[in-house]
Amino acid sequence: MLTNKLKFYGLGIGLRDEIQKDILSYLEASSKQTLIQWLEIIPENYINNGGLPRKRFEEVLAKGVPLIPHGVNLSIGSAPQNKKRLEFDFYLLKGLKELFEEIKAPWFSDHLVNSRIGSHYFQELIPVPFTKEAAEVVANNIKYLEDYFQIPFLFENPSYYTNYGLRELREQTFINLVLEKARCGFLLDINNVLVNSMNHKYLPKPFLDDLDLKKVVQVHLGGLKRGYTSKLTGHKIKALDSHGEAVSDVALDLFSYVIKKTKVKAVLLERDMNFSEEGFLGLIYELKQIRKIMDSKYDSEEENEAEKTKLATNQTENISSAEPVTLETEANNRPASSLIDNKTADLNMNPSSIMSPTNSIPAITAVDDLSKNQLANDLDSLNEEFADLG
Repeated sequence: MLTNKLKFYGLGIGLRDEIQKDILSYLEASSKQTLIQWLEIIPENYINNGGLPRKRFEEVLAKGVPLIPHGVNLSIGSAPQNKKRLEFDFYLLKGLKELFEEIKAPWFSDHLVNSRIGSHYFQELIPVPFTKEAAEVVANNIKYLEDYFQIPFLFENPSYYTNYGLRELREQTFINLVLEKARCGFLLDINNVLVNSMNHKYLPKPFLDDLDLKKVVQVHLGGLKRGYTSKLTGHKIKALDSHGEAVSDVALDLFSYVIKKTKVKAVLLERDMNFSEEGFLGLIYELKQIRKIMDSKYDSEEENEAEKTKLATNQTENISSAEPVTLETEANNRPASSLIDNKTADLNMNPSSIMSPTNSIPAITAVDDLSKNQLANDLDSLNEEFADLG
């Protein structure tokens, strides 16, 4: 289904039992400029329920705040045991559909994982192998779910702590292939990218550059735990996607990097536990940090649009009296190499923006050197940021 026409929802937070009263009190006391513009719910917690859970949910419904569901049990990575038909838990699907209609969900989402075989649930989010066959399975499952629910579906990139032996594709290539085949939306979890980059030793920004960011509808921002050791197995990893810590400065920087490249419809502060240490005020502080980045992005866009409109108006007014002007500029008249030899050159500039004569070999060499310098700078910067996390 098309996702580019979806409504903009802004900044939200996950509705969890531990902070539900705080959220409702905050919404009641806040003005229309509230930091919390929508709530994300885990829909499996609210289907086919009565009693106290239903009463609590009705309190939320009465506030009229938009609710967007994010599931954990659809298992879109599960391959059918019988290739002639797809296999789903239709008791689950029926309950979800009734809930989605009740809350008028604009879209729904789940993880790019396998959490079930037949009727057996793992209670874990197991990543799928990055193969062409798996991409076909996932895409077919997504198409079925969108047809069943009749609202757009987004899948979330997972965090994972080991690699399969069978790995035909890079993760970003696999994600893009699923997006292409399923024609669905993307829920980009920034912290999952960061966690994976630390555990599997790659740079997060080039990884993000490889993704089809135009398909991003929603963004998750959560926290990580450094230096985690499993109490059960003793296995050690550099970073754990814990959902229990504050969003790191590195994750906020990556978020800023992403929204400069694409427009998203909704951003979520993701916290599932450890609410008592900082309390609800700590979450409000994090929301303010995220909102500041968002406001900076959108304010900048508005200024750019206003400037473009002003420029177009001036050009229209002066076109009849304007004298012929040359298209030559200082950059056109300078050798391509001089554009980067200057020690004060901006190493963040887009290589494609360098003006050079056609078939200029020195210009191509300059672009290659610029890319290498940028990669080295990114690596140095990333190492420093990772050090700050510890």
